[in-house]
Parts: sequence; structure tokens; C-alpha cells
Amino acid sequence: MFISNHQCAEQDTRPWHKTFEDSTLAFYMPGGKLKNLQAELLENGLDPEIPCLVISQAALPAQEVIRTTIRGLANLPRTAAPSLLIVGATGADARADFCVETSQLEQRHACDEIVLQLAQSAELPSN
Repeated sequence: MFISNHQCAEQDTRPWHKTFEDSTLAFYMPGGKLKNLQAELLENGLDPEIPCLVISQAALPAQEVIRTTIRGLANLPRTAAPSLLIVGATGADARADFCVETSQLEQRHACDEIVLQLAQSAELPSN
């Protein structure tokens, strides 16, 4: 199923309940609103562990492929246009430049918090 992530003002929802469970969704130019799209997919019953691929600048020398899950979409960095978001089993074993697992995102956030707490509580020696 090929879908644009751009919608007209009068239509701000999609009929996800009509989507087949074994479908692969392709969003052309998903833009920087992955958090909104993630929420929409989850609110409509899609499993947060469904694999996703973001393909940026396909077939160009600067091409990047990032693999994650619906759960990790909101934490991905914005990619260069043109880009394509693939949601579904098709992306499960695809070769990617970067693999962002949800646990890695959670661990990274936890590590950032610990470093911040240590930096705030440590007395820095004066030179």
C-alpha cells in the first residue's frame, strides 16, 4: 500500500481499520512528523514491534537506510529528502546502514540522563 503522508485540511485521519494485517505500507516523503505518524499507527491498532525502514535519497551516493520499529519511529533523526518510509514485514531483514532498536533508544536515553546527573552533581576542578 503506497501512501502520502501529506493530507488535505479536511481529511486528517485514514481508515487504518481497512488495512490488511499482512500489508506493507509505503509512505512517500514522510517528512519530520514521524511522531504524529507513529501515534496514528499505534492508535489504530498496529503492533509497535512492526519493522520499519526509512530510506533517504534512494539510489543516490548519499543514500541512507535506517531500520527500526513503529515504537522507534518518533526517535529517529530527520533524514534528507527524498525519503520513503516502509512499515511492515518487508523491512524486517533488509540491509540497513543503521539499526535503531527500541532497547538501544531507551538505553541511550537512560545513559544520557545518568551522564547529565553526574555532570550536575560533580564538582569540576578549577585550572
